[in-house]
Amino acid sequence: ARMMKDILEAQHNIHTLIFPLGASIPTETASADHPFILLPSVFSPYARTVEALQGTPHVHIIDPLTSSDTFSVPLLHPLHQWASLLAFLGSNAPTSIDGHQAFSLIEQLAPFIPQLKNSHRLYLGRNIFAGFARVCAYYDHAVTKTFSSHYPSGELKHGPLALVDSSVTAFIFCPYDHTFKKNLNSMKELHARKGNTLAFTNAPGVRALQAEGFPCITLDTADTHTFVALAWLCIHRLMFLLDM
Repeated sequence: ARMMKDILEAQHNIHTLIFPLGASIPTETASADHPFILLPSVFSPYARTVEALQGTPHVHIIDPLTSSDTFSVPLLHPLHQWASLLAFLGSNAPTSIDGHQAFSLIEQLAPFIPQLKNSHRLYLGRNIFAGFARVCAYYDHAVTKTFSSHYPSGELKHGPLALVDSSVTAFIFCPYDHTFKKNLNSMKELHARKGNTLAFTNAPGVRALQAEGFPCITLDTADTHTFVALAWLCIHRLMFLLDM
């Protein structure tokens, strides 16, 4: 929910609220000028609460499972929701993720498992990916029952960098955009302190990182929404591989 909020506000200039389970949604304030667009969680009983609002004037419910394309991986269902929402807003929907793409990501992760099992994991990102790094660290705690940390990449030098050594592996979410060079500088600072890095980036970023000798996972998309979905799939599978 936080990632959706960050992206909608940063990229689409849409005011976004997050309602906790069981909260009363003030749909009576919806109007033609200020409609409500609801995105119920796929995995939450809250979705059933939202169903009761079907047909309410000026309230639009984006069903995550309305797409005719069925994903075999449940965690990718939110991508349907993004596609439906972006189509509703008149934007291009993100590309689909097929089984081959998902399997390729798991293959890329496999060589790093032995190192990651014995390391402290640090999650880093800029802009919306700072929030994504936070979510990944929380998920890491929940699944592996070990400690991990997260920071916006820009705050790395304000204390956390002093704690980095060879026992630390930093996951850096860095699509090839206007923040890429800053993320690359962060990786160089980590490397200078013997820290390990694993970057998640797309094709142009892969070429730049390989030229610098940094390991990376290729997320084959230029679309921010699909990048998030692919990165989340990586982290989800990785946590369960580490917990095996």
